[in-house]
Formats: sequence, structure tokens, C-alpha cells
Amino acid sequence: MIGRLLTSEAAFDAELAPYRVRADRIMVAMNCFLMAVCIGMAPLYATFTAAAAIGLPTLFMAVWLLRRHPGTLATRLFMASSFMIFTGLIIHQSAGAIEGHFSAFGLIGVLLYYRDWRTIVVATLVIYLHHLIFGYAQTLGVPVYVFNNDRFWTTFVIHVAYFLPFVGMMAYLSVWLRREGHADQHVIALAERIARGENVDDDAMLANEGKAPLIAAVLQMKNSLLEHQQHLEEMVAARTRDLLEAKDAAESANRAKTAFLANMSHELRTPIHGVMGMIQLAMRRTSDPKGVNLLEKAKLSSERLLHVLNDILDPDQDRVRASGTRKHPLRSRAERRQRHRHPESPGSRQRTQAEQRDSPRSRQHPDARRPLAPQPDTAQPRWQCHQIHRE
Repeated sequence: MIGRLLTSEAAFDAELAPYRVRADRIMVAMNCFLMAVCIGMAPLYATFTAAAAIGLPTLFMAVWLLRRHPGTLATRLFMASSFMIFTGLIIHQSAGAIEGHFSAFGLIGVLLYYRDWRTIVVATLVIYLHHLIFGYAQTLGVPVYVFNNDRFWTTFVIHVAYFLPFVGMMAYLSVWLRREGHADQHVIALAERIARGENVDDDAMLANEGKAPLIAAVLQMKNSLLEHQQHLEEMVAARTRDLLEAKDAAESANRAKTAFLANMSHELRTPIHGVMGMIQLAMRRTSDPKGVNLLEKAKLSSERLLHVLNDILDPDQDRVRASGTRKHPLRSRAERRQRHRHPESPGSRQRTQAEQRDSPRSRQHPDARRPLAPQPDTAQPRWQCHQIHRE
């Protein structure tokens, strides 16, 4: 049974090595502190020889094991034994005072950081052997101190009975701490495997680890994260499909619009250009001032209509509108009504005709440089205009 316990405990040594290497450093620091306590007690009890002969070799051996064999079982067992050696030295320096025995309880608690019940057992055996051997030697008159009375066996049994339950509790706590350290190391390894994207078998992990709430919680968290990741991927895929469909629909609508504008541009601009050409030919052949005036109005109207169609059918119409300028602004109904109420004067009409002849359009079309016939007076009432049109 003892062999099986030792074998099962040894299976955790490699996994808990990082904890125990750090614990070795702490134990060496504690040995240095205990050596300082012994040196401080030496002048009070004249025990320089004992402090140097026992304390210095023990401290040297602890430092050597830390440098040569950190994290090994031999180092841990020696650290536990060194604590009890310093405890025995303090008891001897204090002439067996009961306060010196208290250090054994505190140092047993420090050994819990190893998470190894074997260190607790070895430390207990060492202090029991110390009390038994050196206590009995004290009764024989050897100059060594363990107890401060002559009732050796009674005091020894009381110390054993009092110390044993405490040691049993410390050993039990060390087992639980070892389980927690084992779970911590497995959680770290599990997190690293998940971070690398490796597949983790939940059932096999839980079956191998037995009752490990921390590992079970990590596995549950991992499954929740995977489910959430899968849900996010589905949402991204759905959004991507929607965006692609919307993109295809927009491109199809854009192609349909382009085809429509191309057809309408040909179907509408071609007749208007024909009308404008016929008007220019008619203006060349007409010498009647009234007819020329009507043809000029028809030409201006056709140009304005062509400009409107260009604004509608031109793909760059948005930039034209954004500039806030128009080459041929259309007159609103209110402006036309105002024009009928307040007709232009002959002088202003002549200036307008001169500006039209000097405009870039007139320079581009040589036929437009021909002097226009005198314009009829537009100050006549509207009913006379309608009568002229009927004639």
C-alpha cells in the first residue's frame, strides 16, 4: 500500500516541477533566516559552537542542492529535514524551553508550499527521532537539551500525541494543494492547446482527470466559445450573402439604367437635332422679320429642351448640379409673367441681341452672325399676340 501511494505521488513530480523549483528557493531563504536566528541566540546562551557546527553545514547543503538539483524529491526531503534540524538547534540553544518547540509547527506549515505530503512525513519523522534520541541522551547526562524537565517518556508521549493530529491535517492539506496545482497545470496546458487550435476530447480529458471542477469549467467555457464562434461565422456568412445579393441587384439596376439612358439618348436627341437643323435651314431661307422672330423662338426653345434632356441623360449631371451653375437657366412661370407685365425697352433688346451675336455659340455658328430682322414690339397686349399666331 505504501509503495502504491509513493508511486502515485511520484507521477505528479514532473508536472508540478515549476511549483517546486520556486518552493526550493523559498525554503533556502527560510534556512538563511533560521541560521540568522541561531546566530542571534548564540551570544545569549553561549552556543556559538553548536550554531556553527550544525547550522552552517545544513545551510551549505541546502544551497548546494538548490543549485545542483532544483525541484527534485531529494532536495525537497532535505529541505524538510533541515527545518527540523534548525528546530532541534533552537531547542538546544534555548535549553529545552517549550517556546523552542513551537517552531516545528510553523515550519511544517511552510512545507505546504511544496504540495507534497512526503515532505510533511519526513519532517515529522526527523523531529520525532530528534526528540527520542537526543531526549534520551539528555537523561543519560549528555550535554544536549530537548526537554526542560526530567520526565522524558511522559513529555515525549505528550509531544507525539499533540503533534501527530496537526501533522495529519498538514498532510491532508498538502494532498488537496497538490490536486489544485495539478489542475492548474492542466488548465494551462489545455489553454495552450486550445490557443493553438488543437482538437481537445472533452470526455477523454474528464475521464483521465476524474473529479476536476476547474478542468470541467474550462472545457465548458471552451465549448461555449466554440458555439459562439460558430454562431458568429453563420451570421457573417448570412450577411455576406445578403451583401452579395444587394450588390448584384444594384449592378443589374445600374446596367438597366445605363441601357435605358443610352436608348433614350438616341431616341430623343436625334429628333431634336433634326428639328434644330431644319430651323437653321428655314432661318437661312426666310427674310420675313416676323418669320425670323418665330424661328428664333423655336430655336431657343429647342436648345432649352436639348439642355434639359442633357441634364437628364448625361451621366455627369450630378457634378453639373453640384457646381450650382447652368448654361441656360430656364425661366420660371413667375419670371415669364413679370416679363409680360414689364416688357423690355428697345435699347435693352438691342443690347441683348448684340450679346447673343458675340456669344461663343454665335462664334461657333457663322450663320448666326447674320443680322436679325427688326423685332416686333412685344409691348402689345397678349390677345394681339394670339391673333398674330392665328394669322
